[in-house]
Amino acid sequence: MRLCGRNHLDEFKKTTPACIVWINAWAAELDSVVWKSGHDVMNQFPSASSVDGRSFIFKVDGSNIAVETIIDFNMLLVLITSIKVM
Repeated sequence: MRLCGRNHLDEFKKTTPACIVWINAWAAELDSVVWKSGHDVMNQFPSASSVDGRSFIFKVDGSNIAVETIIDFNMLLVLITSIKVM
């Protein structure tokens, strides 16, 4: 998958070391995966939630932060739309 909107992650990286590790691992995993459906996303990230089958929220382990995305499975694209503190 191609990850777009990485600039949203920059501010996020100024938090805790655990968050930085999670962000780097998450981004690296997305770079090497090919998801064909929302089912694939949920199998790989069971703690993620889907709003409509194309919008997904990834909760950062050990924090109250979530990465909101839109995924286009045909274009193999993950767009980070926002970072939220929950």
